[in-house]
Formats: sequence, C-alpha cells, structure tokens
Amino acid sequence: MEYLLDRIRELISPVFTQKNYDLVDMVIRRESGRMILRFLVDRPTGGITIDECAQLNSEISRILDEVDLIQEIFSLEISSPGLDRPLRTRKDFLRKLDKEIRVFVASPINKKTEFAGRLITVTEEGITLQVDSEEVFIPLDNINKAREIY
Repeated sequence: MEYLLDRIRELISPVFTQKNYDLVDMVIRRESGRMILRFLVDRPTGGITIDECAQLNSEISRILDEVDLIQEIFSLEISSPGLDRPLRTRKDFLRKLDKEIRVFVASPINKKTEFAGRLITVTEEGITLQVDSEEVFIPLDNINKAREIY
C-alpha cells in the first residue's frame, strides 16, 4: 500500500502545485469491501471550497483512470481537513504561529507529556511554545499529536 500511496502522490502532485493546494493527508483503506482513497486538501493560507473539492475530484479521477494504477473499483473522496485538523508537518505548524495549540509528546519533557501554549517559533528541528511564563522547545520527532485550541 505504501508504494501505491507514493505513486499516487507522485502522479497528482503537479495538480496541487499548479493550483496552490496542500495535500494535508492521504489515506487508502478498505471499507465494506471497497477501496476508498481519501484526500484532505487545504490552501497554504487555509480554506478550500466544496466546488474546489469537486473540481479536484474530477481531475484526480481522470489522472488515476488514465494511468490505470488501481486495478479495482474505488471511491475517491476529497475534503477539507476542517478546523480541528491535526498538526503534523513543519508547514502545518508554520500556519499556526502565534496561535494557541495543544501538543502531546512521546517522551516526557520536564516530566510532562502534554503542553498547551502559544506557538512562538518553528524550525526544522522543532517548535517552541510559550507556556505561561516559560518557553518549551519540543522536537518535531517527539510530537505524537497536536492541534490548535479554539
């Protein structure tokens, strides 16, 4: 399945680049005996419309049908990640600078595994949160889960 995900990502990435969309997440799974391809898509500045999702669905379907990479019937779902989207990549965190976020870590930092605070910096290595009067650096590879606090 990983090969299939990589190949699909390679085939559709020009569409995302050309239209200035971000592929937030892509999942392939079987549901009720049928293959489902689910794409979560956003703009770098945030927000994608239903019409844009429908247009992307048509374009991606055409590409996948032309290449005939998937040898069975599948359903393609394109949607927005929504307000409560998980933060996974450096790019995700950059969009949330100066926002309040909650982060859960795999290995404790200062004997804690959960932090909530204002995101003040994002680097290649990690993020820094302002938690009360303290700054806490969290390496990206130590983050289990993160979301903006609304």
